[in-house]
Amino acid sequence: MKRLALAVMFSLFTTGAWSFDLYALGTSNTNCKNVDSNYGFTVTLEKLLRAEGIDVNVINGGQDGDRPVFMANRVDFA
Repeated sequence: MKRLALAVMFSLFTTGAWSFDLYALGTSNTNCKNVDSNYGFTVTLEKLLRAEGIDVNVINGGQDGDRPVFMANRVDFA
């Protein structure tokens, strides 16, 4: 199943026809606590993807000290 998801994602990325938001959910590792905002995980990820021609807006959903149960409450599953 993971391979299928990766294949679909790869085909979406390579067509260049998609523009989307990518929500990075996580804790302080995602939020990059104590890291200059220009060098954080989500900023770097967005730069790398855009360099590959992928039109993406990476949203930092990391919160310091978060737990999975609280993360699930922040995600809209609709």
